[in-house]
Amino acid sequence: GKTLDERLIEEITKEEQIDRLRGNVFRHTSGNCAVIIDGFSEGAVELTGFSAFEYPISCKSAKSAYFVGGKDEFERFKKELANYASKLVVGDPLDLETEVGYVDKDLLDQVSEKVEELKILGQLEIVHSSRRINEFQATPLILATDDPESPMLTKENSTYILTLKRVDSLEQAVDECNIPGFKERLAVSIITNRADIELESAVLNLRCDQCHVNKLSRFLHPPLHQGVSYPDRMTSSRSIYLGDKIKKMTLPQDELKKEHTVLFIDDDKEIAENLS
Repeated sequence: GKTLDERLIEEITKEEQIDRLRGNVFRHTSGNCAVIIDGFSEGAVELTGFSAFEYPISCKSAKSAYFVGGKDEFERFKKELANYASKLVVGDPLDLETEVGYVDKDLLDQVSEKVEELKILGQLEIVHSSRRINEFQATPLILATDDPESPMLTKENSTYILTLKRVDSLEQAVDECNIPGFKERLAVSIITNRADIELESAVLNLRCDQCHVNKLSRFLHPPLHQGVSYPDRMTSSRSIYLGDKIKKMTLPQDELKKEHTVLFIDDDKEIAENLS
């Protein structure tokens, strides 16, 4: 890929400003960011809820989540996440206390109809039901499914919604996140405490523009956002963002040089030293 030298940054910034004037700065060819939760933790509940509902209309928000763990753990995770959603403040978007604002009326109607249809077919479980406040507003909706190709997992629905699926391993989570025939995801966050070869494999095999380890998809780096010709500019390189819990992670550098192009971006000197 290309290096982010001053000339390229200036060029990208100039195009981004032009796009913003046209209102198209978030124009993109794919989105539907996802979260992979590698085992239950209180922190995982907070991170997943925040990533799903903090930026609901933006393509940076997570609309699907894959939980790696047993059924009991998954049930606990669903319960805690539903509790998180129930505490979000629904109200006037201009009120600073509001966390759940307005959504396009037609979109809310379409999502409600699709959810009801799949529920009747036995393909969806309602983890946290959505209550319609008015024609432009509803409380957050959390769903669960066993169908890896469910449209609620694979489609980018720009509303306050999150669909969950339980998987048995990190490898399965990656395989199901990489649904064949669908566009690759814009960003995938992996919430984990591990730092082993299985995590390395997951990072390298995910079909996404950016992989965030213990960081949320909302930290999507604007110059690398899909849209205009940014993906072409960056060719097939991959961005990997590492959170605080994974500072000591080591990657097989020889293998990376042979088969992959990986771009690490972080302003933490310790991370840079550990990866050198």
